[in-house]
Amino acid sequence: MVQYALVNRTMTYASVRRPIRLKFSQRLLLRTAPILFLLHCSMRLLSCIRCQSPKSYPFSWPEPCLTSAQNVLWYTFKCTCLSYFIETFCASLEMRTGPGDNGMTVIEYAFAFAETANLTPTPEVLIAALLSVSGTLVNSHLVALFNWHAYRVCPSPALSNS
Repeated sequence: MVQYALVNRTMTYASVRRPIRLKFSQRLLLRTAPILFLLHCSMRLLSCIRCQSPKSYPFSWPEPCLTSAQNVLWYTFKCTCLSYFIETFCASLEMRTGPGDNGMTVIEYAFAFAETANLTPTPEVLIAALLSVSGTLVNSHLVALFNWHAYRVCPSPALSNS
């Protein structure tokens, strides 16, 4: 709920009368943290997937069983919230639609991660979280970083987010 209120206030207070065109260096500065956190989150999810299904895992990296699946999903939720906040902030400055127009909202993410709080997540849940993180990384941050909004629909079918 706190994240939802923060995003809502960000949309209100960061909105401008005329769109601000962010330079590449500004976009890079704003999006570096979410990109790095989402990449780290992907590695942690891959580690958990390898730990839970070692025989069917196709790669020899990352190191398996670094942490529990619950901790990885909680970290994934925090990374997703940070990503959602930065995307909302940038969208408000540039006067374009925010991340809620496609994919899942932060409330839907909260419910999805809360459902697995008392269970041991299966490899399928971890793969779904990995696809969501990958979709957020590509569709929200890399597309916006290089100003490829016209090509935003290209990776969508493969990454399931938006």
